[in-house]
Amino acid sequence: MRRATLVTVVFASLATLASLSPVACSSRPKIPPGKNFAIRPIVTKSDAGADRPGAAPSSVPSYLVGSLGKSDGPHLARAAGGAALVAWIASDGTARRLFTVPLSPDGEPRSDARAVANAPSETPTFVLRASGDRSGYFAGWGAILDRGETLSVVALGIDGNPRGPVVDLARTNDHVVWFEIVPTARGGIVVWAEETRGGDANVLSVAIDADGKQRGVPSRIGRGVTGWQAIATTNGAGVALVSPPDSKGAGAAPTKDKDDRERLRARERATAAKAGTLSWVRLDADARPVGAPTAIATKATVAGDIDVVSAGTAYVFAWTDRTREDPEVEIAAVDDAGKVEPPRPLMDAIGGATLAAIASGKQGIALAWDEPTKRPKSSRRVHLAKVTAAGALGAQELAAIEVQGRAGVELVATDAGYAMLVAAQVCAGGSPDERCAAPVSAPTFIRFDAQLAPTETHPLRLGVEHEVAALAWGLACAGERCLALTASSANPTPVSAANLSPRATPYRAPAVAARPPNAPRLTGLETLSGGEPYADLAVAKVGEGSQLALITSAVDEHEQKREQSGAERATARKDATVSVRTFDASGAMKGAPFVVTHRALTAGGVAIAAAGKPEDGAVVAWVARDGGDPQVHVTKLNAAGRRTNEVQVTSSKGDAADVSIAWAGDGWLLAWVDARDGNGEVYATKLDKDLNRTAKEERITNAPGDAGDVTLVVQGERAWLAWSDPRESPKDGFSDVYVTTLTTKDARRASDEVRVLATAAHSRSPSLALANDVPIVGWIEEAPLGLDTASMGAYGAMLAKLDPRGRPLREAVRAPLAGEGIATGITLTTAGRSVHAFLARSTREEVVLDAFDASLEPGVRAYSLLAIDGPPSIEVGMGTLGDWLFYDDEGAAPGDRRVRRATLLWRR
Repeated sequence: MRRATLVTVVFASLATLASLSPVACSSRPKIPPGKNFAIRPIVTKSDAGADRPGAAPSSVPSYLVGSLGKSDGPHLARAAGGAALVAWIASDGTARRLFTVPLSPDGEPRSDARAVANAPSETPTFVLRASGDRSGYFAGWGAILDRGETLSVVALGIDGNPRGPVVDLARTNDHVVWFEIVPTARGGIVVWAEETRGGDANVLSVAIDADGKQRGVPSRIGRGVTGWQAIATTNGAGVALVSPPDSKGAGAAPTKDKDDRERLRARERATAAKAGTLSWVRLDADARPVGAPTAIATKATVAGDIDVVSAGTAYVFAWTDRTREDPEVEIAAVDDAGKVEPPRPLMDAIGGATLAAIASGKQGIALAWDEPTKRPKSSRRVHLAKVTAAGALGAQELAAIEVQGRAGVELVATDAGYAMLVAAQVCAGGSPDERCAAPVSAPTFIRFDAQLAPTETHPLRLGVEHEVAALAWGLACAGERCLALTASSANPTPVSAANLSPRATPYRAPAVAARPPNAPRLTGLETLSGGEPYADLAVAKVGEGSQLALITSAVDEHEQKREQSGAERATARKDATVSVRTFDASGAMKGAPFVVTHRALTAGGVAIAAAGKPEDGAVVAWVARDGGDPQVHVTKLNAAGRRTNEVQVTSSKGDAADVSIAWAGDGWLLAWVDARDGNGEVYATKLDKDLNRTAKEERITNAPGDAGDVTLVVQGERAWLAWSDPRESPKDGFSDVYVTTLTTKDARRASDEVRVLATAAHSRSPSLALANDVPIVGWIEEAPLGLDTASMGAYGAMLAKLDPRGRPLREAVRAPLAGEGIATGITLTTAGRSVHAFLARSTREEVVLDAFDASLEPGVRAYSLLAIDGPPSIEVGMGTLGDWLFYDDEGAAPGDRRVRRATLLWRR
């Protein structure tokens, strides 16, 4: 349970609050001292009246609890009838005390802050909870003594006054890293973790009565654990324990079998994530274990926080599995009878997810998760969905909220739905897809109905000046009446209780705008390969399955010499690797990757094309250095992705690069850039299905400057060929895009070269596809380095339809974008009678992949699919096949890349 997670919006003026940290009682919590306050009891109501002319919308009703300096806390708890208590530990000038302020259900203080108990000088852990009968509270803390540590608790009445003395429950030489007070009908159960010198912990428990007095003696309920969580059950408490896995194999020597490489990497990820297994220990009202622990997750997948909520007589667990290539939220369940619903992913390979929050109430269980990202961003997307008591996704995702920064998410249940506290940027009025003229960045309260539709939104603005709260935390609801604590950036810091009961609001929720039915949707995202510096990719449909060809970046020889020594230098790889992965019709990989070569040149790229019959497989084109010069090679693979033949196509002196290949009915058309005549010209030839050359090498271009970016698409008895070259400005190297046609019989040019569009910018990376037999070419107009292109229409991605002679049917148009930024890459693919376009759009923070229908009909709109992990400067290679988009991205380690496959749904 992530109670009291700090929701923070950071401004430049918050330097005085830089030391504030989230306080959470979740598994393996890091509980530093809480907010630091000096006691100045001031209890006044803030003005939540009507707006002044021209002012921002009115503030939420709030009450000043205290203007504070250095302290541990404050925390908020709610008791019977919705009454609440705020408590903290601080010095009153002579000694450290426990201070309390009782609140009405609306958050109005019923008395000034008062010291109710003495407290030690160092209290690194502090907990405030409602008692079992909800007629009072328990406050507890861990204290550091001269020798060892102590754990103490005191019972408080509904007025915040003590019911009895402070009771020392335990003394230990180990460090108390976490504890929880679970309410029961007979008082409560205290559960805590003592960290050992080995880095794991022992978990203990003891029962207390309604006055905080100890019942029985502490008992150990877990040894050597690394994570924990405790909640109330029907007749006592339940404790979730994460234990380290069996160490067998964790440090095993790397295998030399390439087929086992992925299993080794998975094992390494599990070790790095410090994942463990999960068990469930039930305690009766006397804090004694009931039966043996129940195994929930027997595989080591539980890393980080473990959350558990109750749903009637069932208990649902949620955690982030970081042992996979992409993190994923796992859920499991167990009932009072001990029947276990084993762990399952929250969703099927949707690109990874990290657990944000989970809440359970009268309307069921709601779970929130983040889209994982390695790069810090100004905002992120938090998704919500319902989960059944059996631990399954109850319905399709129903809500997605744009959240600012990396602040935590608080999610609690109400009678009619759910409530959330997040840092967000919100707007007054309008719909989610409208641009916001004057957004407000603030800790924000959002109310949801039972179907997770947002019904109410309030940025936490306080007082007559409508001041935006700097911090908000401790969201607690009774029925539909919710409270939260807020703080400003002043010093001493005013802390207020915000009344978040239902009321009208002019603000719209920071929800993700709904997409129209015809918009492309991301339905799956998987990592296919990682751990290598991938530079480019190509994909082809082979029978019912597919084959993916990858090429890595060549390892820089000088970098290797700096990092390696001795025998490692002698065997250092200077060239690139070309490999092929084969997939079945469902997209599952068949067998291990096949390495075509370890001596390729990255500048040559990689291309793949399938034969006309599945049994004839596919061919891969690549470039390697032979006899001192780069030469074009073609490798034939069978349907299983294994080599059956290989030929070296070229043998002339001079560089070769930018290979492209396509099936031409009875063989393959092959095109490339060749510098045999002094500069890079486009050449082409024809190969039969056995890779025998059936035509001579045809020189397609004859122009100054080096051509590049060759691409092919076949249309009946002719093929369309596009490339870029700088013939009009060979000294500057600014290229334009050209097209021509070739005969599929002998690769001869069948029409004149046509410059698609004359521009002052550098035109590069053309892509070709056919829309109802009409060729469409897309390319990138690259802006000069350092130029701000946000409001300039001369750069980005361009599109043009071509007539049979290769001339534009109408003026080229700029491709639409789904948001701010500039297009840095484009890929087109034929989709029935239309063409689908995919764009890599670079923003100030990230690269986003967009998609749209490239038939160039009026009103065409682009939609964002996903953001990748790489920096805005990353060059993204893309390939398409049916409803799949393949792309490369930044990997987990510096210099590594990974290749991913997105599954899309296009409604036609």
